[in-house]
Amino acid sequence: MKRTLIRCAVLLILLGAVPHRTLAAGEQQATAPTLREIATDSLQQLCGGRLSLYTLGDGIWLEVPTCELRLTAQLDRGAGMRNRVLPSLPPFRLETDPEAGVARLQIADTLRSREFGTTPLPLARIAGSERLLADIHECLYNSGLWYECSEGILRNRRYGHEALLGVEPTADGMLVRIGVWYDVESPDRSTEVLISSGALPLEISFSLTAGDAGEEVGSDSPKAGKESPIEVVVGSTLPEEYADVLRQAVAEYNRRHRLMPLQPVSGEEVIPLTTPYGISYDASAERLAVHTLRSPEQEMPTFVRINLGAGSWEQEALRHSLRQASSYRTLRQMLTDAQIRRRDCLTDRFTMMLEEAFGTTPEQFRPTPEPLTEKRLAREFRNLGKRMNLWERFMREESSHLAGSDPEIPAVALYDAMLSETQQLYAQMARQSRGMSLQSEMLEWIVRGVIADAEGRFSTPFLRDNGLTATPRETARRQSKIWEEVLATVTPESLAGIPELFRQMLEEPGEAVFAMQDGFLGELIRQLDAHPEFVPVAEALERLYTRLADGSGSATALFADLERQRLEKIRTENQ
Repeated sequence: MKRTLIRCAVLLILLGAVPHRTLAAGEQQATAPTLREIATDSLQQLCGGRLSLYTLGDGIWLEVPTCELRLTAQLDRGAGMRNRVLPSLPPFRLETDPEAGVARLQIADTLRSREFGTTPLPLARIAGSERLLADIHECLYNSGLWYECSEGILRNRRYGHEALLGVEPTADGMLVRIGVWYDVESPDRSTEVLISSGALPLEISFSLTAGDAGEEVGSDSPKAGKESPIEVVVGSTLPEEYADVLRQAVAEYNRRHRLMPLQPVSGEEVIPLTTPYGISYDASAERLAVHTLRSPEQEMPTFVRINLGAGSWEQEALRHSLRQASSYRTLRQMLTDAQIRRRDCLTDRFTMMLEEAFGTTPEQFRPTPEPLTEKRLAREFRNLGKRMNLWERFMREESSHLAGSDPEIPAVALYDAMLSETQQLYAQMARQSRGMSLQSEMLEWIVRGVIADAEGRFSTPFLRDNGLTATPRETARRQSKIWEEVLATVTPESLAGIPELFRQMLEEPGEAVFAMQDGFLGELIRQLDAHPEFVPVAEALERLYTRLADGSGSATALFADLERQRLEKIRTENQ
């Protein structure tokens, strides 16, 4: 449990941007320094070329260029992570205000749209010239000004513990490596996770490139061809099992892309940000992450980072076996051999990963999709029903024996894999049937399938006796996710028959019907603002529940009265 908590805390770190230091009570915002002359001999130049970087005391100063800048950031190592590309800014400029003695980061496309951060960057002039320098010390160490992240989880930076690890010139700019240290705080901000060393070190690389908007990191990558295959650097920490599977995936990719072959080469633990193509392994819970930069003028991507995580692939391998099973015997065989199950899953995912990163399948290898027709949809519908029956029979007759003979497949893991796969199938069939006459029938099939899942379609006496089946809360969460995806694709016309279907189901015994309708109604209400076309369905359901809430005291009448009140409240609030 302790290991899990620490791991979760570590993984949450990279989701957030580093905030600025908050002002203490009564503290005033520091005023921007006035423009001042800096003697040339007091500057130490770190990097020449198209961009010039200097140090002055503890500051890091960038000579303000006249061209657009691009920035790519990578977490080289720290917190169990390696070579993780961080979301970067679009092309930007350093806009200067010599009278105020400050510079600001501005998006290049819309220079006056907004400013990044509230703290101005001090500006200075080299003595005896018109050359301006902007102090980017805080930008680099705070990092939040240079890239944006979705959540502010990373907090409590240890000020005064930063370090400039190195600066290297590149063909189009420079590479800056810094070290920063953080205390770690839990996401709910109520408790603090204390690291034994007192701080968490991170090493981050910034590649700052000067040039046109179309230029990216790795834009000077070699052209692909039969005589010069593209080199993909593989980090030294990649496990041998992953390396074997990767070699198979590369061989399959090269078979499909004979004119754009790949060649894996061994690399170090940290792949430099200036390396165009890299594959690495770290301790992230994210099992697979692909980051690609493409230029419209080039056939190959200009920059690729593929990160393979240490998270368990077992659940995904189980689901892969479920998708591949075509018969009862095939399902039994695929689930029995753990090594084959895992290897097949990894090979399939790695091949897809390379296709996603380096290009699409050539026309001669891309299967021509069969036009989506009512006949084809009906056939897929029937096949899906057969697959559901296959899984249900397997869980009822064989799952307990399999779980007992193969310790890598706990019964609850197989149960969760079944439910997770059905959840995706429900959403898939709803998307495919959109706009077709079969959608109403498909929706009814999903409704009845959700009820069957809640009643334990894939449950067994072993699971129930040991309390391993889904709790009501977990069932509600799964159903909410299903309805969120289904309602995002269905048409209002296909929902016209829902009130009558719900009325018929309420005449049948079983409390799972109540849970299904409650979950559907909750998601329908949440989507009313974005989809006002669903309002007639909500009104029809309100009339149905009003009619069924007859005060008889039955379970159905009590349920209908609660749902009636719920819909009535929403309707009156929106009037």
